[in-house]
Amino acid sequence: MKFFDKKEEVLDVELTQYGKYLLSTGKFKPSYYAFFDNNILYDPEYGGTKYGQNAIDSAIRNDTPMLRSQYNFGGLDSRRARTIFQNNTERHFTFTNPMGTSDLISKYSPKWRLDALQGEFKSVATYMSASQQTLRIPQIDIDVEYEIALGVAGTPNVIEIDPELSSKIFSDSSYLGVKPDQVLLKVLEENTEFKKDNFDIEVYLVEEEIHPRIGNVSETTPITVLRPLQFKKKFSEVQNDILVDEPSDLTEGSEITSRNVEYYFDIFVDHEIDEALLCKSITSLKKQDIYLDLDITCPDVSDDNLVSDTPYDVVIEEQEVCDTD
Repeated sequence: MKFFDKKEEVLDVELTQYGKYLLSTGKFKPSYYAFFDNNILYDPEYGGTKYGQNAIDSAIRNDTPMLRSQYNFGGLDSRRARTIFQNNTERHFTFTNPMGTSDLISKYSPKWRLDALQGEFKSVATYMSASQQTLRIPQIDIDVEYEIALGVAGTPNVIEIDPELSSKIFSDSSYLGVKPDQVLLKVLEENTEFKKDNFDIEVYLVEEEIHPRIGNVSETTPITVLRPLQFKKKFSEVQNDILVDEPSDLTEGSEITSRNVEYYFDIFVDHEIDEALLCKSITSLKKQDIYLDLDITCPDVSDDNLVSDTPYDVVIEEQEVCDTD
């Protein structure tokens, strides 16, 4: 590592191995940046020295040594090169504490608030531990369980089934009904600026791989790898400055593969969430004397009105009463 020469150098830009891969394939498109202050000592007492408040500005800007950019975080002789996607160390354990924003009219620090409208928190940890370092990132475990029941066409459903997940009706009029489980969360960051886009959602597939050699780790020891998944691109009515009425099935990247989030489950946010589902969850919580501050008006709906008693592929039409006179 080298230090900046503040008299001659101002900015140092380096590409990681993954960045070099994106640049070589024409996919390198930087879209955001972040600031870090890990090398700044705001309170001199932690460094065994003291100076007046008026000298802090000069001490930080002029007397604080600045290291040049570090872009390689592993030796090529100790691990297999990974360039198809950014590895865990570079993405999660290098620059871990970017500077954020807070509400200027609040004296409190930003904090997260999570309310479970549907689902239950099984365990909560205030940190994430790993072989590289321990990060102050809360870890919340939620179990999702599906119910399966045998039903008979023409009789009331035993459970509330999902037509897309349930089986067809067999020759003996039976079918397998599947009731999916889902998680509904209210996520809010308090004591900070509220903007149109406040969150980024990232989804990873947890896999285990055998690396040839990583430090003192045995060759037969599996290594946990977080493989990032991509969201399917949403249809845009304007493509190449042309108004398109409907999405085409032949659009590039329209097919969902195992690298897409939608291959495993669906994630809906804000206005994408079914209002009936929200109201059902709010009604259930009210019965438990749990009230949430949600800007939504729900009618007085009972649980019976939200559960279908008719098999999913049997349509019963209301008969018109004929006058026999």
